[in-house]
Parts: sequence; structure tokens; C-alpha cells
Amino acid sequence: MAEISNANKAKLNKMNRAAQNVSLGNILQAAPISGSHTITDAEANASAVTIATGLTAVGFGLAQIFRSGSIVSASASSLKITTSAGNMTISQGSSVIKDDLISWVAF
Repeated sequence: MAEISNANKAKLNKMNRAAQNVSLGNILQAAPISGSHTITDAEANASAVTIATGLTAVGFGLAQIFRSGSIVSASASSLKITTSAGNMTISQGSSVIKDDLISWVAF
């Protein structure tokens, strides 16, 4: 789901107020965004990977790294996530390899 714009949030709030007096736009705009990212040749052996979430700002992020279907980032102390504007940078203390899969959620 893409981020809800302020204009669409206002329209959703107005529409929903008439029906149930609930600010649906506020709820949807605050909903987390999630996705997955497969490591490419260019990113292989990197100690950190930056993912553009599509949000204008990321306040908090979660991620897990999988290799051949198994979790690589099993230790929470080894996985680091930093946020800047709409991006999440994910590092785990060791390099990622091609075809690793990062599943992420951003708020």
C-alpha cells in the first residue's frame, strides 16, 4: 500500500464522517508500509543496504534477512536499522549475498 497523501486523507475523513464519524484517512495514513527486497549483484557483499520505502519519513522500521528460506538475522543485536527521510538502511554485521531476501515494515 502506498502512502496516503494529505489531500486523499482529508477526502477519506470527509467521506467517512458522513457514514460513521470516523477519521479513516488518519488511520490509513498512519498504517505501516511493508515490502521485500532481493539483494542484487550490485548490492552483494555490502555491509549495509538502503531501501526506499515510499514514505516521506520513516519513524521506525523492522526487518529480517533470509537466505535460502532461513533467517540470517536471527540475533537482534547483530541487525541494525537506521532511518533517514523515507529510507531504511539495514546492516547485520556481516555482508549480504546475492538473492538474500530482506522483508521489511516501516512506520
